[in-house]
Amino acid sequence: LVVSLVLVVVLFCLAVGLLCGYCGHRPDPLYNDDCCDKGTASRFLMLGVWVMFLTFSGIVVITLAYMLTGSITDRAVCTPLHNTNSDPTFALLDSLVNITSIFNPPPSNKQLNLSTIISECHRNKSIYEVLDLESGSMLEYTQKFNLPDKVRQLSDSIVLSSNIVIITPAAEQQLRALAASPLNTIDLTMYTAVLNDKITSIDLLQMASALNHTALKLPPSQENVRI
Repeated sequence: LVVSLVLVVVLFCLAVGLLCGYCGHRPDPLYNDDCCDKGTASRFLMLGVWVMFLTFSGIVVITLAYMLTGSITDRAVCTPLHNTNSDPTFALLDSLVNITSIFNPPPSNKQLNLSTIISECHRNKSIYEVLDLESGSMLEYTQKFNLPDKVRQLSDSIVLSSNIVIITPAAEQQLRALAASPLNTIDLTMYTAVLNDKITSIDLLQMASALNHTALKLPPSQENVRI
């Protein structure tokens, strides 16, 4: 919308400038009449040029800002995330951020830093494997609280009991008898064509029209019958 308005303003200024330049007279210093003369044309043309210059300057500045932002983001974020082992950015982060102060190192003496964690995530490994929880604190936690036995006891204690009966034995027997009856051999698809054609052999619309025509012939004393 903004670009369209700018183009309309520029075209208007150029059109008025050209029209006044071709059809207008020279500025007259005696009468001081500068309406629609060649001076007015020059002002409109300069206005159009300035609008174009400022507009395209703004577009260039915005494009340059996007380009610089994208380049810096690609160099500072995307490239290090794709090459964590060889990029100097992660080498600097590994020296500044001490993961071992946040999480105890695994017993397997596996090197634990930001670059290693992201590299393992690129290999589609879970955080459970990256932090080596199976051989570390998670295994100790499981043994300390005896979690397998707790889970087994919990599963054994769950008993689902209910008095709700979905189907009674008598109803089940009737369904089995119905399934074994000759009704199971009836081809129900043969009635599809009949149902699609007419449900009854009587034309209900014609019958309704005849009833309405007969009701109109009844005398006024039979008004209740007509209704």
